[in-house]
Amino acid sequence: MKMKFKTKYQFKFLLVFLLLFFLLTSCTQSGSNEPTQNLNFRKGTEGIIVKIFTENLPTKVSQDEIFPLTVILENKGSADSTGTLAITTAPQISFFSENTKKFKLKGNSLLQQGDFSDPYIFNLKNDLIAPNKVLTLAVSTCYSYETIAVVPVCINPNIDVLSTDAQSCRPSPKIVLSGQGAPLMVGTVENSITQNSEGSYDISLTFEVRNSGKGIVYPKDQCSGNSGVTLKAVSFVTYEYPGVISCSPTEVDLRRNSRIKCTIDDVKIQGAFITPLLINLGYSYSDTELININVQPK
Repeated sequence: MKMKFKTKYQFKFLLVFLLLFFLLTSCTQSGSNEPTQNLNFRKGTEGIIVKIFTENLPTKVSQDEIFPLTVILENKGSADSTGTLAITTAPQISFFSENTKKFKLKGNSLLQQGDFSDPYIFNLKNDLIAPNKVLTLAVSTCYSYETIAVVPVCINPNIDVLSTDAQSCRPSPKIVLSGQGAPLMVGTVENSITQNSEGSYDISLTFEVRNSGKGIVYPKDQCSGNSGVTLKAVSFVTYEYPGVISCSPTEVDLRRNSRIKCTIDDVKIQGAFITPLLINLGYSYSDTELININVQPK
């Protein structure tokens, strides 16, 4: 499937991001070094992580005793998320209440960064006591998430003639990226520019989507099916040009393919310059942690 993205489409949050970027940069130049530390909030390859609060876990339980299990979910990435937390237990442990809970967690952003976490309490019941028993609990999450990669791309139709202008650049055939604050990342971007018969240029951008986490990727708002990723948007941030960006495929099954190609045809280019390329991916992510707890009889 091929989709066309309007080149003049601007994201509101992106405009705010750029405005704040320049404001914070000016603050930094005036003598404060703190703002620059907040700009690098899209980093790492983690989304929602699971922690078990062990302080309130009993070391010994009797048969039919009800005891609490506190699961802490923390959003380590840079996207707001909603999802489901579920626990599967050994046969001798049952749930006094529900074994699933809905959650909603904010992610790191330019304006707010820190520990975005919430506790979720499950009440378990010990149905069958066994001496010195280690019980394994499967703690599973499935949540909606997105990846936003901002890549500096060199637009230069004639790499053999480099201007002395400060904006001039030499394009790299392949740009290798680090994590973007999400378990799914854009790993590489390949950039090429060719002249067509009309004398204008065709720009080709190919990027690789990579699962850098331990979980499974599903289509957005789903927790089963194909390993699907939706290409939500592709746009140059500061480069105005006529026409559209055509991308294919826009729905990617990572089990079969991990590359998306975008093209812009018949572009008239003067000079050479660097412009940020924004890539936005949407998906659901599912992960399971196995937790061992010691259960001993009273």
